[in-house]
Amino acid sequence: MAVGSVHNRPPPLFPFSFFNSMNTKVACSFLLFLFFVLSCFPLSLNAQQLVHGRVVDARTSEPLAFVNLRSTDGLAGTSTDIDGKFLFRTQKPGSSVLVSYVGYEPMRVDLVQDKEMLIRMVRKQIELEGVTILPGENPALRIIRQVIAHRDSNDHEKLSSFRYEAYEKMVFAINADSIMLTDPALLDTSSLKLRNFIEKRDLFMIENVVERTFKAPDRNVEKVLATHMSGFRDPVFVFLLSQLQTTTFYKEELRIGDRTYISPLTNGSLNRYFYQLEDTLLDGHDSVFVISFRPWKGTRFDGLKGTLSVSTDGWAVVNVIAEPAVDEKAMSIKIQQLYHKPDSLHWFPRQLNTDLVFKNLEVQAGKNPDTRFHMLAQGRTYIKDTQINPDIKSRELSMLGTDIDPNAAMRDAVFWDQHRIDSLTARELETYRFIDSLGRKANFDRLARMMETAMDGRIPMGFIDLDLNRLFRYNNYEGWYAGLGLVTSKRLSTWFSVNGFWGYGFRDKTAKYGGGLELMLNRRHEVALAYQYTADISEDGHVVLPFGNRSLVDETFFREILTNRFDAFTRHEVSLKYRALRHFLFQFKGISERNQPMFDYQFSPVPQSGRPLFQFSELSLGVRFAFRERFLRTVRNKISMGSDYPVALLSITRGFDNVLSGEFSYNKVDLKVTASTYFRFLGRSSVVLLAGIADGEVPLGRLYNAPAAYTNFSVQSPESFATMRINEFYSDRYAALFISHDFENLLFRSKWFNPRPELRLGALWGSMKHLEQHQGVKFQVPDNGYFEAGININNIINLQFYNLGLGAMWRLGCYSLPETIDNLSVNITFKWSLGK
Repeated sequence: MAVGSVHNRPPPLFPFSFFNSMNTKVACSFLLFLFFVLSCFPLSLNAQQLVHGRVVDARTSEPLAFVNLRSTDGLAGTSTDIDGKFLFRTQKPGSSVLVSYVGYEPMRVDLVQDKEMLIRMVRKQIELEGVTILPGENPALRIIRQVIAHRDSNDHEKLSSFRYEAYEKMVFAINADSIMLTDPALLDTSSLKLRNFIEKRDLFMIENVVERTFKAPDRNVEKVLATHMSGFRDPVFVFLLSQLQTTTFYKEELRIGDRTYISPLTNGSLNRYFYQLEDTLLDGHDSVFVISFRPWKGTRFDGLKGTLSVSTDGWAVVNVIAEPAVDEKAMSIKIQQLYHKPDSLHWFPRQLNTDLVFKNLEVQAGKNPDTRFHMLAQGRTYIKDTQINPDIKSRELSMLGTDIDPNAAMRDAVFWDQHRIDSLTARELETYRFIDSLGRKANFDRLARMMETAMDGRIPMGFIDLDLNRLFRYNNYEGWYAGLGLVTSKRLSTWFSVNGFWGYGFRDKTAKYGGGLELMLNRRHEVALAYQYTADISEDGHVVLPFGNRSLVDETFFREILTNRFDAFTRHEVSLKYRALRHFLFQFKGISERNQPMFDYQFSPVPQSGRPLFQFSELSLGVRFAFRERFLRTVRNKISMGSDYPVALLSITRGFDNVLSGEFSYNKVDLKVTASTYFRFLGRSSVVLLAGIADGEVPLGRLYNAPAAYTNFSVQSPESFATMRINEFYSDRYAALFISHDFENLLFRSKWFNPRPELRLGALWGSMKHLEQHQGVKFQVPDNGYFEAGININNIINLQFYNLGLGAMWRLGCYSLPETIDNLSVNITFKWSLGK
């Protein structure tokens, strides 16, 4: 396909697909019949004039989607598509068209035939904040009520099923308009180099061809058939565009990027949004109402502003433009969506635009601080071959999320020509040429593998990965620990891995080491058989649940540095892991362990001189349940993208005496449930439930040490009690509840300071049957219930990728301390935020 072909020309009067289904004789007969019918009207076929062109912003030359164009006689009208293009038919040579768009000066333009028109619209310099209230009900409000009433019938994600193919393109560039508009003779050397670069090419480009399959109520699979990323040969960022956009505007809460916004199309929004009827257009027998919307001044919620066009054909949204009503510090985002009827019955998205400005990513020309420019990205998604309510088999949805075809990065030019909506421009071709050559020289693919592996806490080093979790740690018993952990990489083998580590604690002056082997027997069902030997230390009474792998951004690290009571152990462990029943992950494990408390302790049923040494033999079943969990499956990895439902971890353990030298017979059941939900106009609530029971006579290390985190002043740690002293409470059965509610930006918001209040509550109940068996240590049992409550003021200092705040918790109930001040805990709060 030549540059600028096909898509830039006016579309044919009749779609070729129509004629492909007819033989030549029938097609000719149809054309003659149609010509005869049209000749019966006052206007002949030849009298109709075809005009086409684009509408752009006069300053930035960016295309303007959904601009209204209406003939001066009012007999015909149209609007631009999502790329700013329009097609106009008129019967009067030399006639003009009225062009209107919210936020821009209206225009009257003479139509030009036989060549593409370019209409440049000028932004309004002053936009009035006041609203004039006229007698009677706002007509826009009546229309919005109709849209809400018909929302479920027009929302394509309420269909029984659908399938479509989409072509996605995302271009990253530099927003350096000031340089481009400046006379080159006035620029310094660095600015001139930057100008020359961005004149010819963009920074980065991604193209994807995706087949999406959906089945009600929310089972969704995106199969990446092809992907092309400038500078990379491996598919790494294929999920980027789909994570940043929403494909339907009918949801009550719209997830755009990492934020949740309240839709203007909900009953609860009618008294919080202001709607204004801006224009009315004719579309055949139907009318299209153009309505602007924004939150009422003084309201505090994460709302949107923009325009939407509503058709009286089913009271459906025809197109929408929306962006956050309040400018975000880290990233601004703007979405545009265009809908049509692919089967003449159901409304369905046709084109999606997502425009981003990354305010925390800057490019500077030279040392001049005035030449700092933000990075921006433009995402375009074109949907075709839509199937409404097809028969979809359950096996097609065996894995929810994004699945990358193994050959996705190896598609040839013929494949891309068949699936691209338009040929690549000269600028896009130059972007691929330049960045691909740069990627080969700088080995971008190695960087991509490092990023992908880092999600598992590792850094690739050829055939070996460096285990970051084994490098450093600190606690009040061991002091500083330094070590080295190595794991064979998937470059060596995808069906087995070998690991080993060695480290040394500088306060306890003891080496820790271990190693193991894992065999991947079935990648599809994640069947893995493993053996691990470990000689290390663990916190006394600390519960480690299955599948609870720590990430590098795990904030529980701040509690671990306070711990001081540890057991030393040597452990042999054999495990079998597999996925079944779609939502479940199972693990069977056998353990033989020698365990020694590294503090003064005696267990009276097994009297020993000095520090006791215990032998445990265990069989356990671990279960992870994540309903409709989404994944990203690449050629090498399968990465969880989370679930919208509660996630549960369960461990059932049986301890044996007289088996492999085991000394204790007992049963243990441990449970963890996490859940989070968003409440419109209130914020997000999160709940963590921890519970466990140990039935049998076992040492303290196999019971439950309550997760305390008190110190004079430290960084707050989640899932712990900020006012509880370390090792203060033990139980052989317990339940702990942590509840938090983040008001986000609903209570306070300004241009430079956006503190986010968060309410927190912690509660613990526990008991112990054989308290007298545990000698040499002092602790309490929380059988009367332990409670604490407090507040965080997060985001006091925003450092782009994380923010800092202050928190205070108060100890309540019968376990409150005599000295009032001792019941208070003040902490620094640390939140990963990506600049929110």
